[in-house]
Amino acid sequence: MKFFKKILYKYILKSNIHTVQLRGRLSDADNEFLKTDASKYVLSKRAMVKKIQTSKQPIFLEIGFGNGSHIVELAKSNTDTLVLGSEMYMAGVVNTLRSGLKQGVENFFVTSSDARDVLKKIQDDILDRVYILFPDPWPKVRHNKRRLVKIEFVELVLEKLKSGGLCIIATDWAEYAGEIKELVDILKSDDRVSEGCITQEERENIFKTTFAKRAQKEGREISLFVLRNIK
Repeated sequence: MKFFKKILYKYILKSNIHTVQLRGRLSDADNEFLKTDASKYVLSKRAMVKKIQTSKQPIFLEIGFGNGSHIVELAKSNTDTLVLGSEMYMAGVVNTLRSGLKQGVENFFVTSSDARDVLKKIQDDILDRVYILFPDPWPKVRHNKRRLVKIEFVELVLEKLKSGGLCIIATDWAEYAGEIKELVDILKSDDRVSEGCITQEERENIFKTTFAKRAQKEGREISLFVLRNIK
């Protein structure tokens, strides 16, 4: 019994609460693709941290990029920028890399490591933008604790953003949007953030994503928060 309690504490209680639901398995072809054509663009947590720390370019980070429809367009539109992504759903990683490489995109790199672990390892004031688009809403009340966008997490993001850097958050879940608005209001009242802005083209790219299209089809309103970091 003591052994199992030790395992529970070491590997479960001390670990991050999962904020995504991991499903699906990769085919042999997918695994081969990751080992060959895509190997250059898939980074371990350590390699991702090093990539960030040594970059001389502006850095955009997308957390939970799904099937990659946004991050690929982001990289295509910002060729002078290092575009990075964190996604724990490996099928999404594969689809994103296939799409990006097919379109000739070479300025983006991804990791399947938990973004929180990456953020904790990098220095402060280094990122130019962080995107958190349509994170899992975990709609059941008992699962709300699994939501990614909590004030502690946003504060961590702000620490890593440069002065004037942007944190862009989108959700199509009304109750989640209300929760996010409350934490944004707290940060504004403390002069931690102000309202930022993005271009119409950037906004349209967000509204073209798979989750955004699904929300529009099912009649759910999309809430978009653009936070400008104040140092």
